[in-house]
Amino acid sequence: MNQFFPRTGVEAGLDRRWDEFLATLAHELGNPLAPIRHSLKLLDTIGLDEAKRQWSSQVNARQVQRMTLILDDLLDVFRITRGRLELKRASVDLTALIATAVETATPLIEAKAHGNGRSASRTGHRRD
Repeated sequence: MNQFFPRTGVEAGLDRRWDEFLATLAHELGNPLAPIRHSLKLLDTIGLDEAKRQWSSQVNARQVQRMTLILDDLLDVFRITRGRLELKRASVDLTALIATAVETATPLIEAKAHGNGRSASRTGHRRD
């Protein structure tokens, strides 16, 4: 709006919510980029062994999948607003979920010189 048509309280609230949504979206899409950036730097290392090269490739594949899920979530938001969302229940591998979260956060933690002080269990527990 401009000075001739001031915004109402409702419009200002919608603008604020839209800005918050865009900031959250940018943050969520940016999170997978840190491990991708880290693994790509690793790939540029001279004399990198095959195991690290393979690890880097796997990191990139997982993080691209994460970005795909985020975009799928955006489509779900559209479906919710249109009343066309169908929920499906599925089992989740908590060990894999935690490992992915740690993998995503590690480059950011290292960049800020933080320690998480915890280690993930490798017991393979699942939660439905």
